[in-house]
Amino acid sequence: MKNREHAKRWNLRGVGILLALVASSAGGVLPAWAAQPSESVLQSSIDKSVDTLLLVKDDRTLSSEERETQELALRRKIVREAIELSKREVVSVRERLESARTESDRLDTRRLRLEKELAAWEAYYAERLRAVETALTVGEVKKIAQAIQEARNEEQSSLVRSAFNLILVGQLSELVETAETRSEKIAVDLKKLERANVIKPGYFKKEAHEAARFIEAAKKLKNQAVNRLTDEEKAFAAGEDEREAKTADPITKDPEATETPVIGSNEAREAEERIEVQPTTRELVEAAVVNLKSGYDAFLRISYAVKKILH
Repeated sequence: MKNREHAKRWNLRGVGILLALVASSAGGVLPAWAAQPSESVLQSSIDKSVDTLLLVKDDRTLSSEERETQELALRRKIVREAIELSKREVVSVRERLESARTESDRLDTRRLRLEKELAAWEAYYAERLRAVETALTVGEVKKIAQAIQEARNEEQSSLVRSAFNLILVGQLSELVETAETRSEKIAVDLKKLERANVIKPGYFKKEAHEAARFIEAAKKLKNQAVNRLTDEEKAFAAGEDEREAKTADPITKDPEATETPVIGSNEAREAEERIEVQPTTRELVEAAVVNLKSGYDAFLRISYAVKKILH
């Protein structure tokens, strides 16, 4: 009995965790699990360096040469740490994506493609770090930072969202499967109690029906989310030949050149956006998780009632 209660609590906790992950993605690109303590330390260091840079720029006791030397060193430090922060972001997402569950060969292809694009961003940031170290002027550092920011805004944000959606749907699939198994197990246990004359036949019919209804609703929403991702990947594959013709080296050595690491990603995301399916993947997952939570609430009511009857 103790093991069963532990399993129920664990499953409900899993639902709560996924709901928190979905909610965390609403305000930004990164989910809660992507923010590690080391990233917070790095962000704090960047903030301090920015404050110091502002002081240096306003310090009239420095000669122009001294000011430029200190500003160059500080800007290098800021950009270097910002690049490292961005690199850790894509590494965190890629590592999660590698273990993500996929529902079909098509989505497995999507997972592998996104992993490859994220790996290209890792390599891109490594190359940009080297470029910062060799930059000789404040202007060069500014140019590198601007190019990275533009590439990040145009490409990386949508890439991370795509990866996060796939991770969420995979986690949702596991939770729906677990809830279905739990529902079947509870039905068997209730039958045993009925045969033992502990409860009357159909005593928990209302609660069991309610749980089944919520779980079925969650499963339908999960299937919609899977279908949405599948359609997006089909749209991506449809233009594959055209994108392959445009493919270039993802790492641009020349800081003067366009510094977007994965050529073709924008076309992919535009193809995805043309699929007029509402609500969004995140909203589908969120609605499914709410239904799962309601289903587990019904399970818990049955559990508490059985405890009272047995004691």
